Amino acid sequence: VLSNLNGPQGIDYFNTKLYIATNGNSVGSRGNCLLQVSNIDQLAGEILAGTKAVVDGTADTTYVSEVTCTFTRVQGQHFWRSVRVNPTGDFAIVSVGADCNWHQTCTSNADVSRKELQTTLVKIQITGAAKGMASIAARGIRNAIGLFFDQNANLVFTSFGSDRAAGITGATSENNIPDCVVDVLRFVSAAPSSTSTSTIDSTASMPASFTASTSSTRGSLSSTSTSFTSFSSVAQSSQASVANKSPGRRD
Repeated sequence: VLSNLNGPQGIDYFNTKLYIATNGNSVGSRGNCLLQVSNIDQLAGEILAGTKAVVDGTADTTYVSEVTCTFTRVQGQHFWRSVRVNPTGDFAIVSVGADCNWHQTCTSNADVSRKELQTTLVKIQITGAAKGMASIAARGIRNAIGLFFDQNANLVFTSFGSDRAAGITGATSENNIPDCVVDVLRFVSAAPSSTSTSTIDSTASMPASFTASTSSTRGSLSSTSTSFTSFSSVAQSSQASVANKSPGRRD
């Protein structure tokens, strides 16, 4: 359907539109973007019928539009992006991985204004006057690949741990299974408020689940129509738990 895009790894469909998250290792070929392809069913049908050529995704403006680009900085590692549109089609969640394997300096010191969003899940508005606006939904997520909204509109996703078990206390080359988990990010409706804040920070030392507080020394994000209320790990593939990892880091 489209050609020449920079690593279109994250793809989702909603209401005749295709959403594509391109690789964040370059801004060339519409990289580091969340793109919207309109009338995708019609476009695909015409291409399959041979009545239309494959569209150049880097140049086309008839079908392809930029929801947002350069919402975070270009990075050299874990630069592929996953994307999932929420059930009502108001926003999309885009993953931004860690620009390292593991290091204390490679943490989620996330700040939208500085475009420093590594190790986060980013909420991007895809409709209305705020279309393209980015905010932090969760932080400390080293490398999320699979994203899925369940029947209760909670986000279920996989979080991949560090290679060679870096950062896990007591880990050696003999037990280098990454701490890979399936996580749940729960959303609840909340009235807009100019003062309320809500934070999800999975880099903090914490039990398996917690409820987000209204303030945090690790930073906060403004709560609008959606509040991010809790975050929990529901499964993991290794014996190393969050509590066994170095403080301030969730790989």
